[in-house]
Amino acid sequence: MVLALPLFAALALSADPAAVPKPSFDFARTPTIEQLRAVKFLPVPAEVATHAVEERGFVSVPMDYARRSESPSLRIFYRLMPVLGSTPRDPGAPILVVVNGGPAMASSRLRPYDFDYGGATEEMRKKDRLGEMLSRFRVLLLDQRGTGNSAPLDMSDPMVDPVVVARYFDSANIALDHLEVIRKVIPEGEPFYMVFHSYAGVIGARYLTIPGVSRLPRGLVFASAALPHRDVVQAFSARRSSQRALNLDLVRAVPDVKASLARLRAHFGANGMEPGSVNYLWTWLGKGVAGQWEPALRDQVNVLLAADRGGLEAFVEREADRADLLNYILSAKELTPGFTDRTLGALLEKQVPFEEWMLDEDWTATRLRGDAAWINPLLDAIDRKPPPESPAFPPIDEIRRRLGGLHTLFVFGRGDAYIAEETGVARARRFAVEGRSRIEVLPGGHRAVFLAPGVEMMASWIAGLPASEASDKPKR
Repeated sequence: MVLALPLFAALALSADPAAVPKPSFDFARTPTIEQLRAVKFLPVPAEVATHAVEERGFVSVPMDYARRSESPSLRIFYRLMPVLGSTPRDPGAPILVVVNGGPAMASSRLRPYDFDYGGATEEMRKKDRLGEMLSRFRVLLLDQRGTGNSAPLDMSDPMVDPVVVARYFDSANIALDHLEVIRKVIPEGEPFYMVFHSYAGVIGARYLTIPGVSRLPRGLVFASAALPHRDVVQAFSARRSSQRALNLDLVRAVPDVKASLARLRAHFGANGMEPGSVNYLWTWLGKGVAGQWEPALRDQVNVLLAADRGGLEAFVEREADRADLLNYILSAKELTPGFTDRTLGALLEKQVPFEEWMLDEDWTATRLRGDAAWINPLLDAIDRKPPPESPAFPPIDEIRRRLGGLHTLFVFGRGDAYIAEETGVARARRFAVEGRSRIEVLPGGHRAVFLAPGVEMMASWIAGLPASEASDKPKR
C-alpha cells in the first residue's frame, strides 16, 4: 500500500510513533501532475543570475519530459566561465561542459558562487577546483535539478515524496537538462567537450544514450567516474578497501596522527557533540598527491583540535550536507540499486572491517540531519524497499556502439578514496573502444582531472583529436 503523503505529518506529530503505520513506497507508480505541482522548493534570489565575469542564466525545462505539455517547469541555473583573462564568449578557448559528482551536489562544489575573480583569498582558492581548467578552457556548469539554484528541493518538508524525488531528480532527467542547456548556451556547430566526474559518470552514460540526441561532444572524459552495469557490492567493497589502505598510508606518513584523532574524538565529546563526527574527515583521505595529502589531513586535525564548539559545528555543518536526504534517496537509485547507504554499509563493515581509529565513510553516510521523528521512519521504509535503477541502461554493447562514434578518455586517480583505481580501470576496459578510447591513471586521487597534470594531459588529448571528426550531430 502506498503511503498517502499527509501521513508524514502524523509521523512527525504523533506522541506514540509505534501507533503510526509504517510507511512504504511504490517506486513503480507514476506520480500525478497534481503531486508534481505540490513539490516544495526553496526560493532562489533573482540576483544570482547577475555576475561581473561569468555568464549566468536560467533555462526552463519540464519536471517530467514525458508529459512536457502539462508538467510543471523547473528553472535550471547555468554558469559559463571564461578562460583566465578573457570573456565567456571568447571563441579562442574550447568549452568544457563539466558535470559534477554527487548525487545532489550543486556546481558550487567546483567553484563557489561568490568566487572573487579579482582577488580570491587563500581560503576561497582552497574551495575552488576549476583554477587549472580555466587556465586552458572555458567551463560550462549547471546546478543539477533539485540543488543549488536549480529548483532546490525543500528536503526539510515532512511531506516530501521519495517517489517523486527518485523519478524526476535522477541522472536520466539531469542528462536531458544538460542537453537543453547546451542547446541554449552553445551555438550549434561549435565544438565542445564534456567531462563527467564521479557520480556524473552515470549521467554521461544517460546523455550518450538519449534517443536521437541532437548535440554530441567532440570528446568525452569520464573522470574517476561511476559507470553502469557494475556489481554494487564488489565496487563498494573495493572502495572501502581503498579507504582502509589510505588510513594505513596516513599512519605510516604521520605516525602520531592516530593519537591526534583520538584526542579529536574526545574534543568533540567534551564539547557536547558526537565523538564520531571525526569521521567526516574521511573525504581528506587521498585528497591530492601522495606525500601532500597526509600532512594536509594532519593539519586539519590540528585546526579542529584548536576549535571551539562553534568551529566544530561549522565543520560538521559543512561536511554533513554530503549525506542529506536527497543524496540518500538518489544514491539508493543511482549508485547502489538494491541497497541504501545504511543497508550496504552494514554489509561492507563485515566484509572490510576497520580498526577503531580509522576514518570511516560508512559512519557519515548514515547520519542525516533533520527531525528524526519523521526522517527515521521514512529511511526505514526506503531501506526495506529501495528504488530500482530505472530506466534501465542499454546493454554494454549498445553503449560501446555509441562510444564508437566519439573519442573517449577515461581518467582515474592514484589513491582514490571514492573509485578504487584497479576496479575503475577494469570497468573502463569493458566500455573502451579500440582506436577511440584511452585510459589514464594520474596522481591526485579523486580530483586528479582537476589538478595541473590532469588538465595538461586532457588539453594534449583534445589537441590531438582529428578536427575533421568534430560534430554535434546525432549518431545512429
